[in-house]
Amino acid sequence: MRRALAIAVSLAGLTGAYPAFGQAASEHSVGLEEVVVTARKREESLQQAPVSVTALTSDMIEARSMESFNDLNNYAPNIELNNGRVDGGGSVAQLYVRGVGQEDYSFPNDPGVGVYLDGVYVSRSSAGDFGFMGVERIEVLRGPQGTLYGKNTIGGAVNVITRKPTGSNTGELEFGLGRYDLLDIKASYDLALSDNLAIGLSGMSRSRDGYGHDFTGRELRKENKEALRFQANYEGDNDFTALLQMDWSKQEGTGSVGALRQFFDDGGAGVVTLVNTYVAPAVAAEYGLEAPFDTFNEAWINRIDETEHFLSGGVEDPRDNNEVFGSALTLDWLLGDVDVKSITAYRTVEIDVQRDGDHSPFPITTVAVEEETFQLSQELQFSGSAFEQKLDWILGLYAIREWGDNSFIAPLIKGVYEATGLDISLITDTEIDVLSTAIFGEATWHVTDKLGVTFGGRMNRDDKEYTYALDRIYSGAVVVPEITLDETWNEFLPKISAEYAFSEEVNGYASYGEGYKAGGWNPRTLTEGTEPQRFEPEYISTYEVGLKTSLWDNRATFNTAVFFSDYEDIQLIAVTDVELPDGTTTVDTTINNAGAGEIYGAEFELVVRPVPNLMVHAGVGLLHTEFTELGQSVIDAGTATLDNEFIQSPSLTFNAAVEYTQPLGNGGQLVWFVDSAFKDDIERSVQNFDELRTDAYWQFNARTTYTSSSDNWQLSAYVTNITDEIYMTNGVDVRGLGSSEAYYSRPREYGISFKVFL
Repeated sequence: MRRALAIAVSLAGLTGAYPAFGQAASEHSVGLEEVVVTARKREESLQQAPVSVTALTSDMIEARSMESFNDLNNYAPNIELNNGRVDGGGSVAQLYVRGVGQEDYSFPNDPGVGVYLDGVYVSRSSAGDFGFMGVERIEVLRGPQGTLYGKNTIGGAVNVITRKPTGSNTGELEFGLGRYDLLDIKASYDLALSDNLAIGLSGMSRSRDGYGHDFTGRELRKENKEALRFQANYEGDNDFTALLQMDWSKQEGTGSVGALRQFFDDGGAGVVTLVNTYVAPAVAAEYGLEAPFDTFNEAWINRIDETEHFLSGGVEDPRDNNEVFGSALTLDWLLGDVDVKSITAYRTVEIDVQRDGDHSPFPITTVAVEEETFQLSQELQFSGSAFEQKLDWILGLYAIREWGDNSFIAPLIKGVYEATGLDISLITDTEIDVLSTAIFGEATWHVTDKLGVTFGGRMNRDDKEYTYALDRIYSGAVVVPEITLDETWNEFLPKISAEYAFSEEVNGYASYGEGYKAGGWNPRTLTEGTEPQRFEPEYISTYEVGLKTSLWDNRATFNTAVFFSDYEDIQLIAVTDVELPDGTTTVDTTINNAGAGEIYGAEFELVVRPVPNLMVHAGVGLLHTEFTELGQSVIDAGTATLDNEFIQSPSLTFNAAVEYTQPLGNGGQLVWFVDSAFKDDIERSVQNFDELRTDAYWQFNARTTYTSSSDNWQLSAYVTNITDEIYMTNGVDVRGLGSSEAYYSRPREYGISFKVFL
């Protein structure tokens, strides 16, 4: 904590000497350009929005060489973003904000941080890693956003706003080459069809080899991705606009990169004995393995060369495939003093994932998922001002239906059934049908020119239906007969805040808000004859005080927020007693409401331009998490105590960037960009196991771009993860199968790109 305070104090001390970060300034301009956000579903200056929010513009995204949603991880305080674990696949976005998120991606569990694409909620984590193609701005909102955004924004929300066509008749064409045979092609064009109608077309294709290998030498994390986006923007003469958008993406990959972290001869004794008796001899003979590598044992732990090679095996077809389609129609009318907006959207996602779970050459644990989900949503917003602009208000109606099916396939210890007739392999088939409806509103009363008070509320209803069946793969034996369960939850989420303008340059606010994440059913009930156990919603109440300042003649902004959250009924993975049909009990690993806790911390963000050609940006997040209650099930699961820290919640996050623009004698210019990020230790298990902890790490990136004197082409070169820092991005304990596993970061990568402006 001393290290965190030292960095925070140092950052605060810079406010009198630094200016801003954003788009390049003109030759004679030093002040910062205004950043406009829509965090409160209306356009307003970032410096006036009474919420803790980080905004990344398109220039910032490009300078950081960000390719996809997961690259957001190191660029906002108090967030942790990584690939989903267990059965999510490498493309799943598992996002935590201020210590709150989704511990376990599995169908049909809900995320704890809402992701929105042009105002449309993306309900599945498996559809969250869309590429940053034609993105205008990304907003990271910290703290519960329940009033305006609804359920599953208990930790916060991320808004991704794409660039709308304006009829400029301009375009871009970009080619990129890089390490691992990267080939990256992007194209976009903005075309005017009339004075009122413009269309935008964009597309991308990316292919690259994998950066890891399995036991047989096959590449892991090999990637082939394609994406298209179409937009039609109509701006009428009578205060009416219409925006039609369609997006499609498809990815084909070869699975996650990981390693065995622990071996449990005691916890998984039955599994280990079966493997070493019936499977290991044949595998050892096939590959010429000698002791101690001829059986499954602790010798296979951390068999990783920290440059490129991660050991994995036992899966015939490792894959990480997904296909996403979305469409949305946004209509906006200005009817007198009232603005009416309608957002109608439809999205689908299909995933096909198969990976190794034991990271040895023995076919012990294979995880495969086939999933298809659909969502249809409708939102109506009415907003305006009244009483001579003293009252700003918004009212809304919202409904979303989500339905889909999932098959979770776990062929365990391949060969045992043929040798012994013992079938321990499982296939789980599930279906969901969810209808969520809400009415919401928020009003800000400007008491004086300096003081405003906001009241808001949202009434939310969730109707969930869940169908579940569990069978043995080889014998076809029924473990859990098909059963359909349903539940309804009704929640009211209030919001109150006060904002005060101390001067034109300094704005402060204080707020109280609540959020909740919906309940559900456990997707991995493995005990014969038992139905999936239900878990209830989790809740959070957050108090926040913030200050937003513009300094040094608008050359600098310094924003800070301090918060405290009371977190109740936390959904945790734990060992739970399960009652069998005959009245006896056994244990099962399930999600249940096994904890309560407190979270407090702060964020500091500084943007500075000391001279026209130099830009500096820095951010710090401080976070303290503690359990105030823990159920016996969590304690029994393995050494969890009230002293344990929350998962995915580093106590200190830090990021900084420097950009320098160098004019050249030929009229062109060079832009030099360097950024860095630091994260303190990160727990990957509720029990805080040493083997599933990410040690503190630094990451550094650099990019330089030459722009021609005619401003019609650019040439860039970049390096990401300069020091080749290999760190754990996630992990999971599966001691019942004799092991725990971990996944790792991308290594150092470099490349060049050439962009032509049409």
